[in-house]
This record gives sequence, C-alpha cells and structure tokens, in this order.
Amino acid sequence: MRTFFYAIKPIIYFSVKFIIFMNMKKFIPTTEQLEKILKMYNEDLIGSHSIAKEIGVSKPTILRILKENNVKMGSPGRRFIGGREVAMKKYESKPEVKKRKREYHKKWYSENKEKWNEYIKEYREKNADKIRKTKRDYERNRKATDPLYKLISNFRTAIYQVLKESNVDKNEHYFDILPYSQEELIQHLENQFTDDLTWDNYGEWHIDHIKPLALAKTEEELYTLNHYTNLQPLWAEDNLKKGDSIHYKQCTDYCN
Repeated sequence: MRTFFYAIKPIIYFSVKFIIFMNMKKFIPTTEQLEKILKMYNEDLIGSHSIAKEIGVSKPTILRILKENNVKMGSPGRRFIGGREVAMKKYESKPEVKKRKREYHKKWYSENKEKWNEYIKEYREKNADKIRKTKRDYERNRKATDPLYKLISNFRTAIYQVLKESNVDKNEHYFDILPYSQEELIQHLENQFTDDLTWDNYGEWHIDHIKPLALAKTEEELYTLNHYTNLQPLWAEDNLKKGDSIHYKQCTDYCN
C-alpha cells in the first residue's frame, strides 16, 4: 500500500498543480497599466523582464499582453530598434543620470587631477597634428554657418595682430566700429602691466575678456564685450583655467 502511494504521489502533485494553474484568474491589465506597459516597451526600450518586475507579474504574462496588442516582438536586446546603443542614449539623457555623472566626474577629477593633466599633456604632444586639423576643420565649418562666431573670431584675430604690430591696416575697420582706437587699447593694457608682463613675452600672457565673448547673443553685445575696459592681460595658464567664467577685477562700465 505504501509503495503504491509513493508511486502515485508525483501524479497527484502535478495534477493538483495543473488544476490550480487552469483555475488561476487570467491577469487583465487596466487601461493605465496597459498604457504603461506599451510605453515602457515601445518608447523607453525596457525589456519584458524589467517590465514584469515593475508591474508585478510574470514575464510570460507581459509577453502575452504585448502579443495581444500587436506589438512587434524582436530578438533579445531589442536589436531591431537600436538595441543597447539606443537604450543607453535614452538612459543617459535623463536629468538624474546626468547629475550623477557630473558629480562622479567632478569627484574623480579632484582625486586624480595630476594624473589627468599629465594624460592630456601627453595626448596633445602625441596628437598635435590631428588636434590642429580638427580645430581648423571646426573653425572653418563654424564660421561658414555662424556669422556671429565668424565676427568674434575676426575680432580676436584683429586684436592679436595689432598687438603683434603686423597687418594693422588690414584690421583697421574693426576698430572703426569700436568706440576706441588701437592706441587706447595698447595704453589700457600697458597700464595693467606688472613687472613680469611686457610686450616681449606676449604669448606667455593672453588678452582676456573679463566677461567672455561667449555671452554675446547679438552684434551689439559683441561690440560691448570687446570694449577695452572689458580686456585685461592674464597669464596664459590662468586664462586657460578661467575659460568662459567671469572675472570682475578690471571690469568697469561696459561690463554692466
């Protein structure tokens, strides 16, 4: 008798499981749940496994719902609509992800500043020609499509050439539209020279726009930011660190 019981025990077990399965209520999503499932799969590119965990049902249930709603089912990894590359772009475009990455990079840089600077220096030395070509191509394309950027670049060139005492005549028309002369510009800069700053070591120091030209949105604003009261001599290293930030040390009326 006991032997017979053990023989039929597996049959009883699976029969009970089958009856329970057959009598289980089929999961029917609400309208809100259905919209969420379809959006997660079609727009957010989230896989069926992750959707199932979010909704609180099994993966086969999600696959059934997608099939019933005529959703195009693809191979694992969603390769047919872009796959991981597309999914990662959507993920990294989220504000919270961008913020987290900024904080991570800021922390990493503060802990590895010397290592990073050494890497950049070495990279620039090894790829000098490539960097110059990339910069030339960028400048040419940007000037061809952005008139204001072209004007900014021409102003920079004009000021640089005047201070180098070459091509002065070529750039006179830029000073014709500014409310000061070339001589006033040179005098203004000389008034700010320290013992170490001279025209002989120009190149080791730069002409810095206290309020950066990047702030200009119109030609009128560009002329204002190119007024000599918005210019100061600044050591090259300090100028590169400053970037497009604002330094009010010497900025007067034209910076307001």
